[in-house]
Amino acid sequence: MIRNAYFSIAALGVTALLAGCAGSSSPTSSAPAASVTPASNTAEICASSGTAARDVVVDLFAKMAEVADEPDPEAALATVYTETFGKLGTQMRTDAARATDPAFVAVLTGIADAAAGVAASPDNPDTAQFEAAIGKLDQFCPSAGESAGTGSSTGTGSSTGTGSSTGTADAGTPVGTVCDLPVTFDLVDDWNPKKVDVDDDNPLAELTKKGTLRLACEIDAKPAGHIGFLRVWTGPAKQVDLRAALKPFLTESKTRKVVYTPVTAGGLDGLDVSFEQYQNLTEEWLPHRAFAVNAGSGVIALDLGGLDAAEHKAMLPAYELATKTLTVK
Repeated sequence: MIRNAYFSIAALGVTALLAGCAGSSSPTSSAPAASVTPASNTAEICASSGTAARDVVVDLFAKMAEVADEPDPEAALATVYTETFGKLGTQMRTDAARATDPAFVAVLTGIADAAAGVAASPDNPDTAQFEAAIGKLDQFCPSAGESAGTGSSTGTGSSTGTGSSTGTADAGTPVGTVCDLPVTFDLVDDWNPKKVDVDDDNPLAELTKKGTLRLACEIDAKPAGHIGFLRVWTGPAKQVDLRAALKPFLTESKTRKVVYTPVTAGGLDGLDVSFEQYQNLTEEWLPHRAFAVNAGSGVIALDLGGLDAAEHKAMLPAYELATKTLTVK
């Protein structure tokens, strides 16, 4: 149960969690935001529902980090799921009861139902349904800088700086353009890149930091049929020690079978590291890969995770294609 519950949330990815903090725009939808009439109380409810969604997600990650030390971690995690999603469902139903826009009521009720489903089945939570329901908030609760009924997210997107994931690649769009990177590289078909931009005071900011590196782009493998992400991190120009840049990836938990391999990417010297890392919640060793290169403007690092060893192996071609085709813009 722990394995299913842990990875069902981990598989959402940082960008999905940020989208769940109502106040970010949905890069996957080209539909304009729903209009809000002067008599509507949608803006007021967006504030309360958005805060509830944010607090629930942050609370979930904080508590999940603690359950491995419990005498009965499976029971502890089940309690976390029940309480966390139960809290969100209650908040959404309360707001749905007072919302004046029928379409908004339907969205809030859908989120409440999805949250209740997760709370009721902590051993096999349907976070895909929850993610889809939460994403519909964007129709009524647009990101900062957008007003309801006035716009929609664009292909390349723009970040608000308040904690948003913006920008989704259309077919053939270079990943460096979507994520505003100093480099670009090829992607396997159907892998979906999204820009990540989070202020340091955002509750989710710690998820986007690894030492001096900051998460700049999250490339989701789910549209291609896999559960995992290829993530792109950027670092300061003054950092030239690539092994030091990669070190935070290896120090999150117990690590073994570490192999560093010098590589060349885009005519630049790079460093690749493969390793296995122990997951306390699932009590197993999982393979990882990470790569770093100094792009002149700073360090660029890529890392590949996955649901399990089989998913990691299936996604390796995407990682290898990215590192082989990486070029400085």
